[in-house]
Amino acid sequence: MAAGIRSVAAGLIVLLALASPGLSQTPPQIPAPLGDPPPPMTDAALDTAFQCPESLGSDAERRQAMVVYFHWVQAAHPDWSVADAVEFKKTLLVRHSCEASLRDLADYTKREQLKPRRK
Repeated sequence: MAAGIRSVAAGLIVLLALASPGLSQTPPQIPAPLGDPPPPMTDAALDTAFQCPESLGSDAERRQAMVVYFHWVQAAHPDWSVADAVEFKKTLLVRHSCEASLRDLADYTKREQLKPRRK
């Protein structure tokens, strides 16, 4: 199971980095394996706290936001695939009018033909 979580973490970080304008070209680092996950935040609470990646001030803040999102997915929706997590991230980007991130994500998902499993 730990290997699966690391695989999902790696996939999410790469996908979300590609969908986060302004990140440097250095490859993202995979976070260390998680200890006890934080208490799950509801989808609505995450939505309320969400900020567009392009509105964050630095690469470090964008990377931190990706890690927070991954922790949330792991805690709140452990059954989601990488594509499911990206699809929900897209929902947040649309809801918050994150135009630059939406363009980057659309370009990437079109190239990779990601299909979410959840309905």
